[in-house]
Amino acid sequence: MATKKYNPGFLSDDELVESFCVRKSEFESIVETLRENTGNSNQHMIVIGPRGSGKTSLLLRVAIETRRNPDLSSRIFPITFAEESYEISTCGEFWLECLSRLVDQAPQPDWASDLGRSYQDLRATPDDRMLADRCLAALLDFSDRAGKRLLLTVENLNMMFADMLDPDAGWRLRKTLQTEPRIMLLGSATSRFAEIDRPDRAMYDLFRLINLRPLDERECGALWETVSGELPENGKVRSLQILTGGSPRLIAIVAPFGTGRPLHELMADLLDLIDEHTEYFRGHLDALASQERRVYLALADLWKPATTREIADRARLGSSTCSAQLSRLISRGVVSDEGGTPRRRQYYLVERLYNVYYLLRRRGSAHAVDILIQFMMALYSHRKVALRVVADAAISNAGNRDLYLEVLDRLSQFPAMTEYRDVFRWYATGLVEDAKVSKEHASVRQWSPLERCILDMVADLQDRLQSNKCQDALDVCDQIVTRVGSTHTPLLSATVLFALLNKGEVMVRLARWSDALEVYDDLLSRSATIEHPEIETYAARAMASKAILLAQLTRSWESLEICEETVRRFGANDAPAVAAEVARALVWKGVILSDLGQPSRALEALDFVVNRFAARSDPEIGPWVALALMYKGDRLIGLGRVAEALEIYDDAVRRYESGRRAAKVAEVLMKKGVALGKLNRLEEELEVYEELVRRHGASGVPEIAKQVAAAAVRRGVVLSKLNRQLDALEVYDDVLGRFGASDAPGVVDQVSIALLNKGDLLGAMNRYVEALQVYTHIRERFAGTPSVAAAVGVACLYKGLILGQFALAESDSGFFDEAVKRFGNVSACEQDLSATLTFLAGIDDLPGPVIHALMFFIAYLEPARAPELIQHSGAADLLLPLVTALHEDLGLKPRVAWEVKEVAHDIRKELAKLRRAVHTSNTIATAHD
Repeated sequence: MATKKYNPGFLSDDELVESFCVRKSEFESIVETLRENTGNSNQHMIVIGPRGSGKTSLLLRVAIETRRNPDLSSRIFPITFAEESYEISTCGEFWLECLSRLVDQAPQPDWASDLGRSYQDLRATPDDRMLADRCLAALLDFSDRAGKRLLLTVENLNMMFADMLDPDAGWRLRKTLQTEPRIMLLGSATSRFAEIDRPDRAMYDLFRLINLRPLDERECGALWETVSGELPENGKVRSLQILTGGSPRLIAIVAPFGTGRPLHELMADLLDLIDEHTEYFRGHLDALASQERRVYLALADLWKPATTREIADRARLGSSTCSAQLSRLISRGVVSDEGGTPRRRQYYLVERLYNVYYLLRRRGSAHAVDILIQFMMALYSHRKVALRVVADAAISNAGNRDLYLEVLDRLSQFPAMTEYRDVFRWYATGLVEDAKVSKEHASVRQWSPLERCILDMVADLQDRLQSNKCQDALDVCDQIVTRVGSTHTPLLSATVLFALLNKGEVMVRLARWSDALEVYDDLLSRSATIEHPEIETYAARAMASKAILLAQLTRSWESLEICEETVRRFGANDAPAVAAEVARALVWKGVILSDLGQPSRALEALDFVVNRFAARSDPEIGPWVALALMYKGDRLIGLGRVAEALEIYDDAVRRYESGRRAAKVAEVLMKKGVALGKLNRLEEELEVYEELVRRHGASGVPEIAKQVAAAAVRRGVVLSKLNRQLDALEVYDDVLGRFGASDAPGVVDQVSIALLNKGDLLGAMNRYVEALQVYTHIRERFAGTPSVAAAVGVACLYKGLILGQFALAESDSGFFDEAVKRFGNVSACEQDLSATLTFLAGIDDLPGPVIHALMFFIAYLEPARAPELIQHSGAADLLLPLVTALHEDLGLKPRVAWEVKEVAHDIRKELAKLRRAVHTSNTIATAHD
C-alpha cells in the first residue's frame, strides 16, 4: 500500500480517474493537442516537473483518456512505458522496449501473441540499426492493422538521454518523430535538460514543453478533500502547501494523516507523520551517490537558497566538485537552481517537506523549523485555535500565575478551548514564625561576658531580620560565628547554628543559592558533634530548607533524597519544632513527586502528613497539616477528582481558621471557588468569592488584599458566564475603584486582569470604542511595570485585532474612521507595537492573534521603522516571516528558506490591504478636520 501511495502506476484505471483532481488544465491541454495531431506531422510534448509533482499521474490519465474517449480511442493507441526504463541505452533498445510494452498492452490476445513472437526474435538482433528498423517496422505494422496512431508515454526522458551510449541515438529518434505521423511521443522529465535546451542537440525545439508548477491553495484543498474524504480546515491547506512546496505526492501523504485533526495538532505531530513515511524520505538518500548525498544534505542543512561556495563549505568539498554534483542533482529533479544571478546561482531542495524532515531530525537545527511552524499556525489557523495558542504560551511562560489564569479563563469560552488542569506549582512559602532563642537560655546560669555579647548579637540579628535588612543580618551572623571562635560550650555552639540557619535563609532571600547550600551543609556538619536541646531543631530546619532549595533549583531527585533523610533522621522526635520540620519535608516530598509525574506517591506523602499529625494541636504543626490538605486538594483536581478536592479544601479552611491564618484561608477559598467552576457549579462558585470578599474585604494585609482582589475579579468572570454582563461590568468597576491606584504586588496584577476582562466584555457587547479606551488605558497605566508587561502586551494585542478587523471590513467604516482618529495615530501605534513586542520577547511560543495585531500597528509606521523595532525587541527570531515581508517591502532581498518567503508573501498582501484602509481613513479624517 505504501508503494501504491507513491506510484500511481499501481492504481487501476478507475482508481486513478477517481483520484485525478488536479493538473486538469494541463490534462485538457495535452488532450486538445492530441486531437489536433491529424496531419503529416505531430506535436510531441514533454511534461516537466520535479519528483512527486504529478507527472506519472498526468501521463497515465492521458493514456486512460485515449482508451476511453470514443473520438481519441478510434484514432490513437497509447503505449505506456514503465516509470524507469534503465535498460534503454541505444535507439534500437528504445524501440525494442516500446515493442515489449506493446506486447503487454495489445488489445487482442492474438495480436499480443504475434507481437510476442516478433519481440523474442528481435531481442537477439546484434546490430542496433537493424534492431531499430525492425522494431519500428513491427510497431508501424501494428499501427496500420489497428488503424491508429501510437502514443508513446515515456517517463524520465532526461535520464534516458543521459544514459544513451550511442551519440547518434537522439538524431535517429528525432528523424523518426519528425517524419513518421504514426508515432507521437508524450514524455516527462524532472527538469529541463541539454537535449531540449541546446540548439546543437537532437531534441532542440522538437517538443512542446508543459511545466508543472506547484499546486496552488485551491488545488491543494481539492486534492486534500479527494484523498482524505473531508473538507480541509481553514488555514490548514495553506500551511501544508508551504511545507510541502505544493507537491501533490506530499499533500497526498499528509492528507490521510491529518483527517479529523485540527491544524495545531497536525503541525505539532508533523514528526510523527514523517516517521510513518520514513521509507519515502529515505528514498531520496538511497538513490544518491556518496558525494551527491553530501551536497544534498549540506543544502538541506542550510535551509535557504545557497551559492555553490556556501554549499561546498558546508559539504567540505571543492567548489568544482560541488558544482558537478549540483548539476547531477538538478538533472535528477531534486535540486533547483532558480534565483540568484547568472554568475552566482542559488540552489535549494525541490521537495520542501524533506527539508523539514531533515531539520526536525537534527536536534540543533529543529528550532528554526519549530518557530516557522508556530508562526504558520498563528497566521493561518482559525482564530479560536490561535486564541488557544495564546493561552498555551501564556501559561507555559507565566511568571505571574494569577494573570494568566485569568487570561485562560477569558479564553475558555471558545469551543476549541479544553479544560486545563492547574499547571502552576503551589509551592509552600516556607514561612515560619521568626526564629527565637530557646527559652532554655533564660534558665542558664549567670551569663559570661562572651555569652552576654553573643546573646546581644542574637537580639540584634532578630531586629535586622524583622526590618528586612539582609546584608546587615548577614554581617551579624558572620560576627557571631567569628566571636564564638574555639569556644564549644553547648549554648554558644547552638547559637552558632542559629546564626548559620538564619544566614542560609537570608542567602535564599538574596537568591544566592550556592552560598545557601554551603551554609546548610556547614550547619549540618557542625550539628553532628554538638549536644544541646536546640540542635535537632536547627538541623531539621536546615535539612528541610536545603531540600526545598534543591527542588526550586530543579534538582528534584536530590531534593527528594534530602526530604526522605529528614524523615529518617528526625521522624522519631516528637518535639513540636522538630516534628514541624518533618511535616514540612513530607509536604515538599509530595510536591516534588507530583512534579516528577508520580501523583499517586505524592498523595501518599501528603496523606502521611495528615494521618500522622492531624490530631496534634501544636501551633507549629497545624499550618503544615493544613498545607498538606491544600496541596492534596490541588493534586486531586489534577487527577480529575474535583469533588473530593472540595471536601479537602473545606478541612484546610477549618484548620487555617483555627490557627488564625487569614491569608491562607483566603487562598484556599480561592482554590475552592476555582474547583467549583470546574464542576460548572457557577452559583456556588459565586457564593464562595462573595464570602471571601465579605470576610476579608477590609483587610489591609497585602497577601489577603491580593486574594480579595482576585476573588472580586473571578466574580466578574462567573457573572459573565451566567450572562449577567452588566453585573460583571459593575464588579470590574468596583475592583478598579477599590484597587485601581494600588501598586502592591499581586493586587496590581488583579487590576490589570480586571481591565483586560472589562475590555473583553465590552468588545463582546459590541461596545468597541469603550473597549479600545480600556486597552489604551492599560498601556498608559502600566507602562514600565514589569510584573504586568504581559497584560499590556495582551491589551495592545486585542486593540490591534479590533482595529485591524474593522480596517479590513467593508462595513462599519464610520466606526473605523472614528476609532482611527482616537486610537490610531502613529505615536500610539508605535507604543502599542513596542508593548506587544516586549510581551513576545518574554515567551517561547508565538500567540496567534499577535501577528494580525502587529500588522495593523505596522500599517501606520514608516516602512523602515517597524523592522527596526522588531530587530531590537528580542522577538525577531519568532517573527522571521514578518521581518522578511517588511524587508522585501523596502526592496531588500533577504535570503531565507522558500517556506519563509511564501509566508512573507501572504503577509505582504494583508499588510497592503491594511495600509490602504489606514490611508483611506486618515485621508477622510484630514478632510473632515
